[in-house]
Amino acid sequence: MKDKKKLKLEAKMARKATKQARKEERRANSHSVITRQYLDLPTTIELLEKTVEDLKAGAISLEQGTESLHLTPPNHVRLKVTGKSTPKKESVSLSVSWPTATS
Repeated sequence: MKDKKKLKLEAKMARKATKQARKEERRANSHSVITRQYLDLPTTIELLEKTVEDLKAGAISLEQGTESLHLTPPNHVRLKVTGKSTPKKESVSLSVSWPTATS
């Protein structure tokens, strides 16, 4: 009985190690640029309009310090808009995503 439990535990640990290795590989292959700013509304609107113009042009470039990221969306993308209201704040989140092209 103990051997059976030991085998199950070893199998579980092997699956966990494999999952962790896949996660680390995905993380190593990813690149992101994140910026957080507190802006007045007109400046925020300008930034959003520039992003829309970049989307229309077919490429988006993001920069933060020395980090930069260049994205090329296809003709069809996934758009997710989320709104939230709490007693302390309100927010709107926009997410535009697409699968990467495979070679």
